[in-house]
Amino acid sequence: MATTHKFSVMVVIKDNHGISRTITPIIEATSDLEAKRIAQAQYPDASVRTVSKIN
Repeated sequence: MATTHKFSVMVVIKDNHGISRTITPIIEATSDLEAKRIAQAQYPDASVRTVSKIN
């Protein structure tokens, strides 16, 4: 079984009025690349900016 880690992912969401909101969900994944892919799947219209591992 693979070891999972917690990652903080910065996601920028732009609404219909052009206003951007930044959210930082915590995602549990095996790697930072997987965490980014999970964030992109959860927020398809958003821009995933940074992925940081939480110790």
